[in-house]
Amino acid sequence: MPAEAPTKTCPCCDGTGHVLDSVKVGIEQRDRRKAAGVTLEELSEQIALSIGYLSNLENGRHGKPWNHDLLKRYNDAVEAAAKKKKLTSK
Repeated sequence: MPAEAPTKTCPCCDGTGHVLDSVKVGIEQRDRRKAAGVTLEELSEQIALSIGYLSNLENGRHGKPWNHDLLKRYNDAVEAAAKKKKLTSK
């Protein structure tokens, strides 16, 4: 008997079709942002998404799951905000 296809797919998977845990991904992203010294407000300015939307993503409370595009945009924005903060603090 063939294996059942996943009922829910996500472009941000480990290659096996298993959906990533949005809460786990959100916590990891939040920790990365905080380690970079970037606030939600600074991130919001860089990524052009609301603070509330970003907070919900980080806490796994958003209806849309993380995907590769969003992870890249988020991480690029954290990096840009951290660089901007470093330059303005000199």
